[in-house]
Amino acid sequence: AFSPSPKVFSSVFEVIKEPLKEKALASLLQAPFFEEALQKGFETLEDFLKACFSSPRKTLSNNLKKSVSYREKLDKVLDFLALENQPTSVRASEIKDYLKLLEYLLKG
Repeated sequence: AFSPSPKVFSSVFEVIKEPLKEKALASLLQAPFFEEALQKGFETLEDFLKACFSSPRKTLSNNLKKSVSYREKLDKVLDFLALENQPTSVRASEIKDYLKLLEYLLKG
């Protein structure tokens, strides 16, 4: 109901249990048991999302440049954006599938 609409907004993620997504998340990291792998996958995704959304007004690439964990993977992020036909100046809130991006970073 704001006019003009605000440039920055809060992001809330809803976690919906889907067997295919859970398998993808669990496959990100090696662990002997599925539940342990799933927990580690969630922790990795959480860490990645914190890095991506560290400064909502900045672009995704600027946020990841500041992240110790993901700075060296910035080129792969830019490659992913090109594959998905998204501009390199995309904001974190404009990414459609973070799990797909994280899979690309860790597996590719």
